Amino acid sequence: MEPLTTAAIAVGSIVATKALEKTGEKVGKALWDKTGQFLVKLRKQSPQIVAAIEKAPEQPLDYGKAVLEVEAAAKADPQVAQATQELAAAAMNLGQP
Repeated sequence: MEPLTTAAIAVGSIVATKALEKTGEKVGKALWDKTGQFLVKLRKQSPQIVAAIEKAPEQPLDYGKAVLEVEAAAKADPQVAQATQELAAAAMNLGQP
């Protein structure tokens, strides 16, 4: 998967997970776990983007900027890259048997 696409899926899945959590809906444990791991690793590289992502959907998020910052953090840190890939895979597998 292309890094930019992976980053976009990761950012989108975090925001979606937070939105579902607020409505009381359950999200998959794998997605929940991968989201937490991703945020921990990303926070070391880019704490300001993590703060912005965590405020969504209550505060508007510049998705383009968030995706570019996640992509840059993934390029700079192999652990962030791995966490991004894992989160994107978990998001894509959600709801599949």
